[in-house]
Amino acid sequence: MSDDRLEKLQTSILTTAKEMLKLDGAISSLQASINVLKICVASQMRPDNPGEALTLFSMLEKNLMSNSPANEERKKASDLIDALQQWMRTGVPPAES
Repeated sequence: MSDDRLEKLQTSILTTAKEMLKLDGAISSLQASINVLKICVASQMRPDNPGEALTLFSMLEKNLMSNSPANEERKKASDLIDALQQWMRTGVPPAES
């Protein structure tokens, strides 16, 4: 690989890493805000036992996440990536299903 192409690749990787770091900070801030909202709602739902309301939230989130179409798409993408990586390692294409 030429020095110019390598330098462009390194610059692209660095730029991507910086953007991912910004995105990570934004996601962390969003998660903290959601947690504050959960606590506020939990204390309104069950003033005598907000911990129980938080448990209900947790169960609801798990249920929603397990039924999310996005999870199925992520699983398909992950399986595809695994098959491609195995193909690259072994040189043998994956069996068609």
